[in-house]
Amino acid sequence: MMGHPVSAETRAKLSAALSGRTLSAETRVKIGLANRNRPPMSAETRAKISAIHSGRTFSAEHRARLRAAGLGHFVSEDTRAKIGAANRGRRFSAEHLAKLRDAGLGRHPSAETIAKRATSRKGYRHSAETRNKLRDAWTRRGPISENTRAKLRAVAKKGDQNPNWKGGVVARTGYEAILVNPGCYLPIHRMVMTKAIGRKLKKGEVVHHINGIKTDNRKENLALCSNPAAHKWCEAEEARVFLGQ
Repeated sequence: MMGHPVSAETRAKLSAALSGRTLSAETRVKIGLANRNRPPMSAETRAKISAIHSGRTFSAEHRARLRAAGLGHFVSEDTRAKIGAANRGRRFSAEHLAKLRDAGLGRHPSAETIAKRATSRKGYRHSAETRNKLRDAWTRRGPISENTRAKLRAVAKKGDQNPNWKGGVVARTGYEAILVNPGCYLPIHRMVMTKAIGRKLKKGEVVHHINGIKTDNRKENLALCSNPAAHKWCEAEEARVFLGQ
């Protein structure tokens, strides 16, 4: 059978016979051992396989099966090293890059996936070689054109449409500020004090957080100091009481 091509009819029969069939764990182990001791494929064989699969698209059902088969499967360090060595220096064609780009358009990872990625990358640092490559790539790329900037601005999600939206509240120098107008943030503790005393704060007046927690903007936790010196005195007195002196 060596070198004997299989007809399309035979392929269809084999596919129909194997449809819905699941291999036992024992059979999978045997196949794994057989492939482990098998010599690497020649460039000619790879080219033939690539030609057979060129233009082939998997059905949604088949993709779902592949996804289910890979769930919970972890690649060993040895396999990762082999994959890395095989892909080193490899460049995708413009056509393949376009396909990857189209496949990712409008796709957003779930919160669970984002958490998994963050956990897997925690404590990870790029090697000096990788950092140099990234730096060189950005240097060659040059500044972003105005056309690209305009496109990014057009697709950017702003306000409550942005996944990082936190109600317009940001932390600046430890104090919380809220968005009141586009590009205009006001400190929450000063707004609370203004409402509590029924007037605008005078120039030089400082709002003090009694418990020292700058994000605790409850009315009962705020005190109004007439000037920065009075605020410093309040902080010093609280520190003295806290230390028992």
